[in-house]
Amino acid sequence: MTKILSKLQISKSFLIFLLLGIFSRFYNLTNRLYFVWDNGRDAWAIDKIVHGDLALIGHTSGIAGFFLGPAWFYLGSIGHILGKGNPWVISYWYILVTASSIPIFWLLSSSLFRDKSWQLLSSYLLLLIPASIHWSSFVWNPMITIPLMAGTYYCLLKARKSRVFLVTSFFLIALALQFEFAYAVFFIPPLFLLIPWIRKKINLKDLLYSAIAVSATLAPQILFELRNKFIMTKSLIAALTDKSKSLSWIDLWQSRPEALFTTTQNQIFGNSVIAKLSMMLVLIILGIGVFLLLSKKINKKNSYKWQISFILTLIPYFFFMLWRGNNGNFFDYYLTPHFVFVLPTLLLIIQYIVKEKILSFKKVNFGLAILGFLLITANLASIKHIKDTILFVDNQAGMKTMSIAIAQLYNWQDQDGINQGVFRIFTPNRETEHYDYLIHWQAK
Repeated sequence: MTKILSKLQISKSFLIFLLLGIFSRFYNLTNRLYFVWDNGRDAWAIDKIVHGDLALIGHTSGIAGFFLGPAWFYLGSIGHILGKGNPWVISYWYILVTASSIPIFWLLSSSLFRDKSWQLLSSYLLLLIPASIHWSSFVWNPMITIPLMAGTYYCLLKARKSRVFLVTSFFLIALALQFEFAYAVFFIPPLFLLIPWIRKKINLKDLLYSAIAVSATLAPQILFELRNKFIMTKSLIAALTDKSKSLSWIDLWQSRPEALFTTTQNQIFGNSVIAKLSMMLVLIILGIGVFLLLSKKINKKNSYKWQISFILTLIPYFFFMLWRGNNGNFFDYYLTPHFVFVLPTLLLIIQYIVKEKILSFKKVNFGLAILGFLLITANLASIKHIKDTILFVDNQAGMKTMSIAIAQLYNWQDQDGINQGVFRIFTPNRETEHYDYLIHWQAK
């Protein structure tokens, strides 16, 4: 077995990591799997595509008349075909695709840290923190941004020496727009402007190929615009110029910092008193990291990975402090993949503190104490999250519960001897697509 693994260049530690990642995402999924209104809406859209009604756009965004790309639907059509419309198979397929982030976590950590112990630490935390497990198993479109943004991070780390990685990074970000617009859109403009800095030279080919990579993912929406007299452009302009529902800057800056803080905290540590304390410590460590960068204490050999890590970590926070879209509402799923940037950046700083002993106090390495505290709280949060959401689940909105309820309807039909042509189930046209789809599927 060892010889086979060595020939495939697969280490035992990676194999264990991979199996644990798959286990944590699929174990007890029958009881864990949700099937909410979004899933029903998507399942019907996928069913239409499979039966020949091809789509150029996806579902609507927070702006009326402005649509996401159709990539989520076409990706789901593979699961639909494999399972012949079975909603369980469609959901399992999406989770399997999202599991592609598992090997990317490994590659990413290997690129960021030379020390194997830190590589393992980074890999396992990326794999098992609450946000990683939850958003990799909760089936809706933002989940695909996890492997896409992890891949973007990895490619940008390599982009300084390779145009292929640079262009691939922009393709992945643009593809993420198809799955969650109000996150990935913030990365493209600043990173595009930073291309000369990333490549350490001004080269028109870098700019041109990156622009082509972004445009390629938008082709279906551009065609939709041309066929429908630029309806999305008009809707976007109308939303930007309509001030009747806009949130004032004062209200925005009063509420948004807390929303960003809490969402990031829940991603890494979960929701508890100790989690809030841990998150305060995270802010302090990030502040130390900024100081280290500005004071140029980081050697030139490592400066780029620090700089690109901080840029990726801070971009969404800056733009969300200015973003008043969706009537000023902020939802936690906007930051679905953001732990991919925050956690490694945090570990880079802690590693430097530990190795350089810049915060030694009474012969005790304060950096090591910080690391221990963070790891304990992160792992406790992960253990609690795993217990509550994987091992012992009380899921009253799950697909299993709904399927049992629908099966009971058909059992009553059989017991009462009601003719198939008489037995009808009527549902209103508002937010019942998930039940509609399951009813039609079980009726087959």
